[in-house]
Amino acid sequence: MTIADPKVDRIVAFLGQPFGVEPRVGMEVVVRSRGHHRMVARSHITHVGPRVELFTAPLRIRGMGAAQERGLPFIVSVPAGMNLRPGELVDISLVN
Repeated sequence: MTIADPKVDRIVAFLGQPFGVEPRVGMEVVVRSRGHHRMVARSHITHVGPRVELFTAPLRIRGMGAAQERGLPFIVSVPAGMNLRPGELVDISLVN
């Protein structure tokens, strides 16, 4: 059984290696939904993980399933008015 809150309170993201930029708390990001009606909003990083972790990432090639990758986890606050579902994929761009 999985229990999931219907309200999304944070976005967990992973920055793959090699790091082109070091994420830091307070850094601005752009969040883009992947739904039929794409939403774009700005937010910020609230937490950066202490170590590189293994995570399951969807492959970009359809029909290939998922792959294990390594990345640095960080947390992004959900932008106001952005209605996301738990588990929904979004694209995050770091703003320097």
